[in-house]
Amino acid sequence: MIFILITGVVAGLALGALGCAWGAITVPLLLISGINPMVTKGAVLSSEVVVSCLGVASHARLRNVKRDLSLALGFGIIGALIGSYLSRGLSASSFKVIVGIYEVFAGVVLLTARPRDVINVENNSGLKWAFLVGLLAGFVKGFLGTGWGPIGVTLLVILGALPKTVVGSSLVARIAISGSAATYYITNGYSSGISTVLLIIGGLIGVLLGSYSTRFMKEKDMRTVMGVLVLALGIALIIKTIGG
Repeated sequence: MIFILITGVVAGLALGALGCAWGAITVPLLLISGINPMVTKGAVLSSEVVVSCLGVASHARLRNVKRDLSLALGFGIIGALIGSYLSRGLSASSFKVIVGIYEVFAGVVLLTARPRDVINVENNSGLKWAFLVGLLAGFVKGFLGTGWGPIGVTLLVILGALPKTVVGSSLVARIAISGSAATYYITNGYSSGISTVLLIIGGLIGVLLGSYSTRFMKEKDMRTVMGVLVLALGIALIIKTIGG
């Protein structure tokens, strides 16, 4: 229980500061602790909805939320529902390996991403790309229970959107997308009340600290730390799964 609580704090800190890594941290750690993969996704997605609400409130006060970007990303709900449905046929071991490979990829992206001048949120230009990013990240989120941040947030930053605006605005869309995917898992019996509550408690503490850390922390430094952490988690999960 303490392990899950601490997991929530660490993941919440990353979510509040970078708008990513909630699933990238919680999913592999819950899998490593032995929780069923489908139940893991249900708990992670359900808790993420509650934690993200606090993140939105904190970033709104800091004026980091842009309505048009949030609406464009909101179409990720479609991708999330499709991904949730298609994930049913995976075996537990296959799922763990896929998550591990994805985590390694996400860690590398976080460490090496360089921005391009494609999306300008202030001028509402390039938002069609945000729509496509939302669909892709939503699908991966529904399929793996993780991926919205390292794929969605990272791609938006790479395409030129300001990091703080991306973090705040993506949290709004994350609530709807994670909520739709969580509903699928819960209604199909994949849920764990204790794990969900512990993740929420830890996550609320972490996201509050993370949101306000954007005032003084250098995003590049924080992204480097999270990139190393996500990469390490992916490698650990692959080794544990393959090694039996």
